[in-house]
Amino acid sequence: MNEQFQPVVDLIVAKSPSTAPEALKVLRSSAPLLRLRAIAPNALKEGTWTEEERLLLLDTLNSDRDEDGGDSTQSGRTKTLAIRLTEDEHKQLFSMAKENGVSVSDFIRVNLGL
Repeated sequence: MNEQFQPVVDLIVAKSPSTAPEALKVLRSSAPLLRLRAIAPNALKEGTWTEEERLLLLDTLNSDRDEDGGDSTQSGRTKTLAIRLTEDEHKQLFSMAKENGVSVSDFIRVNLGL
């Protein structure tokens, strides 16, 4: 259980009912920050968030970032996957990741359930 995320999950559940089911999965996830990063943009669009609440969420989302923005808790990832995309597919993938507030790698892993 990822109890350190309980305050943020409680906040998301209270502020964003439509993302509440996904937020609750964070507590049982093997990659809780990836799940939070995937749902945060939609959660922030819903409801009224105070500046303090937004900062708590954003601080939690960035709690494991290293200096270059990488995910320091995932440093065990040493393999790279190269795939061929059209220019349009490439733009679409980067756009979807950006819309969700995550890196392309995080976006792909979350959507594959990794």
